[in-house]
Amino acid sequence: MDFGSVDIDSYNKYTFGKCIRLHRQEKGISLRSVAADIGISPTYLSGIEKGYRHAPISNIDIFYKLLKALDIPEEQTKFVIDMAYSTYGCHHDIVNYLSECEKAKKIIRCAIELELSDDDWDSLLEQLNEKKKEKVLTK
Repeated sequence: MDFGSVDIDSYNKYTFGKCIRLHRQEKGISLRSVAADIGISPTYLSGIEKGYRHAPISNIDIFYKLLKALDIPEEQTKFVIDMAYSTYGCHHDIVNYLSECEKAKKIIRCAIELELSDDDWDSLLEQLNEKKKEKVLTK
C-alpha cells in the first residue's frame, strides 16, 4: 500500500487503522504476529485497526516498532504519522510547531480573519511548494 496515495482531505479517526490493516494484509502478516513483534495485545492492535483506539503515536517506541514490523518505507512515514494524528482529531506536530513559532501563529490568525477561500489556500500552497523546490535545487 502506498500511504502517500491516501487523500489527506479524507483522513479521519478510522484512516490510520484501515491503512495499517490493509498494509498488514497485503504483506500477509497476521495480526497476532505483528502484535507480538511490537509488544502489544492482539486485541489492542485490532482496536487500532478498527478505529476504536487511537494510533499509538503517544508511545513513540511502539509506534515505530509498528512501522518496522509492517516494513513501511521511510519515505511514507510522514503520511502514516499524519494518519496517526488524525485518530486524535488533531495533529500534535502542527500544534507544537504553532506553539513555538510566533510568525506561524500570526499567519494562521490572519488567514482566519481574512476567511481565506480554498482558492486562496491553494495559491499559498503553490507558493510554498515553489519555495520548497527552490530550496531543493540550491542544496
